[in-house]
Amino acid sequence: MSPRISRTIACVLCGVVLLACRSGSEPERSTDQVLWRVTNAESVPVNPAFDGGTVYFGSGTHEVIAVDGRTGTVRWRHATELTGGQTAGFNVVVAADVVAMGDIDVYAFDRRTGAPRWRFQAADLDETGTRSLAADAQTIYAASLRGRVYALDARTGQPRWVTDLAQGDTATASFDPIVADGVVYVGTKAFSSHATGRFVALDVATGSIRWAYNFTPEHAGQYAGCFGGAVVWGQLVIVGQEDGRIFAFDRATGSVVWTAPSVRLPTMEGGTPW
Repeated sequence: MSPRISRTIACVLCGVVLLACRSGSEPERSTDQVLWRVTNAESVPVNPAFDGGTVYFGSGTHEVIAVDGRTGTVRWRHATELTGGQTAGFNVVVAADVVAMGDIDVYAFDRRTGAPRWRFQAADLDETGTRSLAADAQTIYAASLRGRVYALDARTGQPRWVTDLAQGDTATASFDPIVADGVVYVGTKAFSSHATGRFVALDVATGSIRWAYNFTPEHAGQYAGCFGGAVVWGQLVIVGQEDGRIFAFDRATGSVVWTAPSVRLPTMEGGTPW
């Protein structure tokens, strides 16, 4: 299943519908009901964000849509500068007084009015808005198809720092950062060598590498890239690797705490694992 299809399924489950769920001792007699519904847009939806009062949806047709979380009233909707095709970004994030979405570049809109605030485009046209963004209170973090991680000031769109994880390989890309407790976690894959990938922990203040783990495939012929999208649980940060295994790392040291095995993979003609 492709990442785009998987994302579509996840977003449909998340949807643009909020449900009121009754709690009690009779779960079999659920009284769930639709409180409101907003028509999003055609094509692939984008994972939403919530700031306590407003839900921000991204559409598959380059729009950010701000919806009152209580009533479902559309407060504003605004498109990026791209047309045609599908929205390149996977999610919407909120930081400071803006809401941002990736769409090849990173676009930020005023959270209250929807007015465009800034667009970040790297000087060499490095794509920073092709997958998922991350954000904390004041900064938006974007990984790029040239192996960099950008920390963007949410108010201005200017880089606070840029860290190059490509290690001189122009075919290396970085993917799907998350941020937790002063650390940005991001995955990489070297497309010039299918057996190469890393998981990296960066300091949010400086972009310096705290630790990094180099993946290798479990079996010959498998891929070992890391597409990020990790989760934090207690003292662990947990991420999947392309050969199907899941790794749990100690957040402080980067040491492997445990590994969950992959299911048996199908084989191509001749017996080589995918």
